[in-house]
Amino acid sequence: MAPVRLKDLKSAEVKKFLDDFDVVMSDMDGTIYFLRPLPGVPDFFNHMERFGKSVYYISNNCLLTPDEYSSRMKKCSLNVPDDNILYPTKAVIDYLKTRNFDKYVFCIAAQETIDDLKAAGIKCKTGPVPGPRRYLEYPAIFKDDPEVGAVFIDIDFHINMAKAYLASVYLERLDVYFLTGASDQTAPLRMTKDKSPNVFLPNLILPTIQRYTGREPIVLSKPSKAFADFVNKHTGVVIPARVLFIGDSLESDITFGKMAGYKTLLVLTTMSESEMTAYKGLTPDYYAKDLDEVAQLFTNL
Repeated sequence: MAPVRLKDLKSAEVKKFLDDFDVVMSDMDGTIYFLRPLPGVPDFFNHMERFGKSVYYISNNCLLTPDEYSSRMKKCSLNVPDDNILYPTKAVIDYLKTRNFDKYVFCIAAQETIDDLKAAGIKCKTGPVPGPRRYLEYPAIFKDDPEVGAVFIDIDFHINMAKAYLASVYLERLDVYFLTGASDQTAPLRMTKDKSPNVFLPNLILPTIQRYTGREPIVLSKPSKAFADFVNKHTGVVIPARVLFIGDSLESDITFGKMAGYKTLLVLTTMSESEMTAYKGLTPDYYAKDLDEVAQLFTNL
């Protein structure tokens, strides 16, 4: 079924659209800001609150602290409680705490992510930075550590082979949890709409570790079911069809929304309409140029 452009709806159809959901979940990077706020963002979310919708913000980005997230939202003229911003680090914390986890997590992740875990009472260990320079120095560090009970892989700007090998050693024990955060193949170092080559690879070592260990990770980020389960638990969603999920990525956001059973709205802030229609096998329920275009529909309601 072809997606519906919201601006083409008549007034009665806009009201029906609003009546079809109680909860709004929105991606952040690329949907509401590119380092700076995108047009219409505060108006759209103010309308959602005026209509009595519960609003949550869902990101795959573990590189911001809670204070930094709060600061970004304030720049968008939005005062958002920390509990209403969900991202993989929070899902990892929830996963471990619900299992009464009391060992160390071996983290291949950015320092911001590790600090977030520690602030929640999760004990963390990391690999050497830099790794050994000589081949014969490696065997000395490849020793199992019984204190490690989980391996968590996310974005790490100091990735090296020593960390990858150590993760593989720990994962040889099948009782060690294998968790991953950001599953995006690429991510921008600067947020622009052009096809900039300035990207890093969150998934750089993950497939290699999977092949080497034969282990499949529990993915706690969009578009995984485990992350959807965490989001629904945290937000109290019991009827997924009453949720509207908004995002700018077909592969991450719309796939996540469809998998979770939400209604989906694609904003064309990082892709064109022709790119959307050319994408085979996946279409949003609704689409719009941006949230400003959507907000204008609600002005007179």
